[in-house]
Amino acid sequence: MKQLLKLLSALALVPVVSGCNPSSPESTVGSNTTNSQNAASEAKKLRIGYLANIVMPQPLVGLEEGEFGKLVPGVAFTGQDYPAGPAVLEALRSGVIDIAYTGPYPPMNAFLKNKDIVLLAGAAKGGTALMVLKTSPIKTVGDLKGKIIGMNQLGSTTDAIVQYNLLKAGLKPGKDVRLIEVKPAEQASTLKGGQVAAVAAPAPWPSQVEKNGDGRALLDSRKILNNCDYLA
Repeated sequence: MKQLLKLLSALALVPVVSGCNPSSPESTVGSNTTNSQNAASEAKKLRIGYLANIVMPQPLVGLEEGEFGKLVPGVAFTGQDYPAGPAVLEALRSGVIDIAYTGPYPPMNAFLKNKDIVLLAGAAKGGTALMVLKTSPIKTVGDLKGKIIGMNQLGSTTDAIVQYNLLKAGLKPGKDVRLIEVKPAEQASTLKGGQVAAVAAPAPWPSQVEKNGDGRALLDSRKILNNCDYLA
C-alpha cells in the first residue's frame, strides 16, 4: 500500500487515452501531448468522459465554454459524465469515449494489467472526504471496525485512499470493515438512513452529505491524505 500511495502521489487527476497497440513504445504511461494534439487535429470529433464532481473543472470548462474547440478548431467535442474512475475507464476501453478524465488509481491499475493506457497530463489535487453522521459516536478511523463504508465506486482513487487510511488504523478492508458502492448522489440519504456508517466521495458530494445527510467529516480533504497535497 505504501508503494501504491507513492505512485498515487506522483500522478494527478488525469486525462488518459487507450493505446492502440499495447506492445508499442507509445502505449506507455507518460506525456504524449504533441501526438494527442496531432491526433485531435485529424479527427472530426472527440468524445470526452469525465467524473461528475467539482474536483475536475477542466473538462466542463473545455466543453461548456468552448475552450477545447478554440484550441483545436474544426473538431467537435462532446462529453459524458461518469460516477467514478472505473466507469470512465471502462467507457474508454470499450470505445464509447476517446479521452478520459479520472483520478490516478484506475488508469494506473489498468496500465499495470494491460499496458494500454496513455497518460496525457495532470490536472488537480485534493477534494475527497470520509463522512459520518454528526450524531455518530465514531471519532477515529479505528472506530469503523465492524462497520460498512459506502464508496463512490469500488476500485476508484477514493476507494484506494480510504483503504490506505483503514490499513494505517490497523483495520483490514473487507475483513474488519465492509466496503460497498453507494452512488455519490445517494450517499446523503444512505448515511442518514443508517444503511452505512460512513461514506466517501470527491467534492461536492461531502458538502451534500453534510447539508442533506446530517453528516460531518471524519477525515476532511486535509486529514485524509498528506494535508490535501495529494492527487485525487
